Amino acid sequence: MPRKFELDSLQADLSAIDRLLQGRSQEDDPLGYRQYSHRKREIEERIRGISSTSETKAEIALFFGGRPVIGSRGISSEFASKTIGSFQNLVSKRFASAENARLATRGPIPQREQSGLLISDVVRGSFGFVLQEADAVPSLIDTQLKDIVAEIADLIYRFSAADTESLDSAYDGIDPRILGELKNFFTDLDEAGATVRMVEGERDFTLDADSVMRGRQRVDTMEIEVNADTEARGYLYILPANGRFNLMPENGGETMVGTISGELRGLVFDAGGKPKPEYIGQCVSAVLSEKVVKERGTRKYVSYTLTGVKPAH
Repeated sequence: MPRKFELDSLQADLSAIDRLLQGRSQEDDPLGYRQYSHRKREIEERIRGISSTSETKAEIALFFGGRPVIGSRGISSEFASKTIGSFQNLVSKRFASAENARLATRGPIPQREQSGLLISDVVRGSFGFVLQEADAVPSLIDTQLKDIVAEIADLIYRFSAADTESLDSAYDGIDPRILGELKNFFTDLDEAGATVRMVEGERDFTLDADSVMRGRQRVDTMEIEVNADTEARGYLYILPANGRFNLMPENGGETMVGTISGELRGLVFDAGGKPKPEYIGQCVSAVLSEKVVKERGTRKYVSYTLTGVKPAH
């Protein structure tokens, strides 16, 4: 069960115990007062225990509503399998593209087995599924898959949000294969007349019918062009906090901004995670993958992924 659900449930129990204690005193009802006071201490102890720890593995809950859900009895198996499958594909494709900037436009997804999620629980009411990271090995820090699941949840939220500022912030997290899977995800929800609530970490949001339709319309009018192996010379600046870079062209022009491919990070960062001196403000020859996002044929956003670099001579 997601940590947020446990805390919410315990807080609700604590509020109920507080109300019961307000109607009693130790003098009027010594036994009841003692029992409820003991129960309150137990709940507070559990809340402190859960609050003092953090979940380092990927975990997300998807609660579905609308036509595919039949009260508290169940959910359409066809809808559930398609939608959960689309979400898993989004996670797997984002995981693969984080490791390999040249993810093929079609075919098998590399490293798919490393990004698999398990259905670990089924939650009734508004029918839902809890998805968790399959790897059972404990981790002291957040796993890469946890970060990827959070990115996908954020991407879905931003594409369905009412404000365009959220959409502008989403462009950097998509590529052609992720866009195609987003189309599948929103189409499945829209055509089934479904809604979905997502709970991931402290994030908790719901896509109602309007949000689902808005997300579908946006992805349906969007296309992405990727121009691999674009070469450029310029002065490179790396931002270690978020693994991004700025490349200022040697002969002037617009600064190229983007991310560093996973396979290149070992070259430009030292063992402590700091950029190596030869890549700080130095003139380099760079190989980039250029991504152009268009809406209704209009160029809206350009970003780059640094895939190769060497000092310029």
